[in-house]
Amino acid sequence: MREEIRQAREIVQYAMDKTGKDPTNLARLAGVVPSTLTRLMGDNPTSAPTYKTIMAVMAAAGIMDVLRSNMQEASKRVPLYGDVGAGQRITRVDGDTPLEFVDAPLWAEAGTCALIVKGDSMFPAYWEGDIIYFDKGNMIPFEDALYRECVVALDTDELYLKQVTPGIAPGTATLVSYNASPIRDVVARWVSPVTFVDRRFRK
Repeated sequence: MREEIRQAREIVQYAMDKTGKDPTNLARLAGVVPSTLTRLMGDNPTSAPTYKTIMAVMAAAGIMDVLRSNMQEASKRVPLYGDVGAGQRITRVDGDTPLEFVDAPLWAEAGTCALIVKGDSMFPAYWEGDIIYFDKGNMIPFEDALYRECVVALDTDELYLKQVTPGIAPGTATLVSYNASPIRDVVARWVSPVTFVDRRFRK
């Protein structure tokens, strides 16, 4: 995939995450032709949208300032928070001071962190080598993250990458994944939605 297409997809995906809209409705919000974004976010895009289209999407999603500042710092890197593997459980990098860093997406903010997928237990949703980004500074109540893919910290100090769904007991969540049994009725200490997945390095 050409670099300009990859960057355009990254920007549009971030705009979708920020607005909660799919490509069609994001295009309508931005006042651009819906097929422009649906083709870009499809399986085999052949061209990137025009600069004017990307600017319209950024403005509609309210991400203009963030992306402009990061485009001026293309070498920006973010800390590696940990690995995610079997059962979509996250293994933290030792200590609070990160020893490893990975390339940042264009929209990276102060709290952006990364996870690297290990093994094939989450195939086909994630492949080994995929880099999953989330914003550790954006910890939200689990009620605000329902049906979204999130990094979830439990009261037991366990960390998972799961889809958050309602639990049966009040104040609890059920965590759903692709190839593992649900974890039911847990208390989430904090939840942070996934903001982007970089699939360029999958194995």
